[in-house]
Amino acid sequence: QVLDPMHGKKLLDVMRRRQNDSRWLFAIPSCLSELPEFTKKPIPRFLMKNGVQLGNVYERDMVLDNLAKDAGLYPLIAQLQEMDTVIIGPHALKEPLQFLDYKAFISIETPNLHIREGGISRAVYEAMGYDAVYLISAGVSSPVIIDKLYKNNSDAFYIDCGSIWDAFAGIGWQRQWRADLYNNPEKLEQ
Repeated sequence: QVLDPMHGKKLLDVMRRRQNDSRWLFAIPSCLSELPEFTKKPIPRFLMKNGVQLGNVYERDMVLDNLAKDAGLYPLIAQLQEMDTVIIGPHALKEPLQFLDYKAFISIETPNLHIREGGISRAVYEAMGYDAVYLISAGVSSPVIIDKLYKNNSDAFYIDCGSIWDAFAGIGWQRQWRADLYNNPEKLEQ
């Protein structure tokens, strides 16, 4: 994923405005630490210096590692299957996530929507107006998408799914395809 200073400032702006709302929990993407201006400063110190308190912030990779280890997604999935859901995410997840019986799937072409002209605006426009739980898997763009949707519908529920669907649904969906490929050396070579 790509995060430059201009888009990093947008992300910081959302975090500053939403940090005192207990319904918001921000994931700090590990790619933040790869930016030149962050490499010599620990992320928590940088955020505090820029007006973001750390109560609603967590390190995304650590949480996903623990979640993957515990694989405690079944209660969440069971509850989501009882609710109307709208998914914003890569097209490759459209079929694997059919088990959620979603109300709408807003397909994105890249997790770097924030650097695509009109990318975030298009996703937000298509997703507006649903009375549903919004599940967003759009990388660094997710907090900005959630912020814009929230301004139009503060009663809805928004979850930044991060890589949860990629790690569980996406990989699971490909399991048979990969097994067939590994059993065919010619196709595998191609």
